[in-house]
Amino acid sequence: MINAVDSFRWIGPGFEGTHKAVQNGLKELAAQQCIDRKHVYLMGFSQGSQHAGALLAQHPDDYAGALLLSPGGMQPTPTTSKAHGKKVFVINGKLEGPGNQQMSADLRKLFSDGNEVRSSTHDAGHTFPDDWRTSLPQALRWMMGSEA
Repeated sequence: MINAVDSFRWIGPGFEGTHKAVQNGLKELAAQQCIDRKHVYLMGFSQGSQHAGALLAQHPDDYAGALLLSPGGMQPTPTTSKAHGKKVFVINGKLEGPGNQQMSADLRKLFSDGNEVRSSTHDAGHTFPDDWRTSLPQALRWMMGSEA
């Protein structure tokens, strides 16, 4: 975080700084309460989605899956993945810009070999779907194995 309430800066270039920040956060959380480190799911929107996908691809032993909402960002998305047996759900808007459309397709392809990938689109642009209060919990239940 930058020294401001309404500002954020991704650690970069690359995704290792984000991985370290997430792992440090999980370590701090584990010191306060019991967490199952084998069931850590990532979720991100826009550039956060790109980072979540990259972390799962590059550090699959640390994450169980990812919900990727409207992937976007300026860094190159990884082209290889070490992830196998993971669940990935990609959601994007039909009216997203071409770069975001391509990144959504790239992430679907990145995880298509050896993982379970689901995907959906909504009618809007670079935003949460209108039905997010029901669709996101449904996606999370599927990822976590408690589909209802």
